[in-house]
Amino acid sequence: MDRVKNQGGATLLPIKLEEENKMKKTHVIYSNEVGAPGNKITEDNDLFFKLDEITDAENTQNAKYAHYYQVTTNDYDLTEFIYVETTNA
Repeated sequence: MDRVKNQGGATLLPIKLEEENKMKKTHVIYSNEVGAPGNKITEDNDLFFKLDEITDAENTQNAKYAHYYQVTTNDYDLTEFIYVETTNA
């Protein structure tokens, strides 16, 4: 990738537009329901504490589906999870 400098002189690496807009799967909830438990999960939702980081997650209940979410922060700097996709577990 070609490096570019901005007006302040900082070196920037350009990101392809499709990479920038692609949701990254960071957390997962396993369930036997085909539908995702929520489109956005915030701290006031009990599901917030059931999300596991993908690297640490284990399907201990032998659930059929894995619902993936991306961790983000909102305008108030609060953590929330945005639904990405569901796959077979």
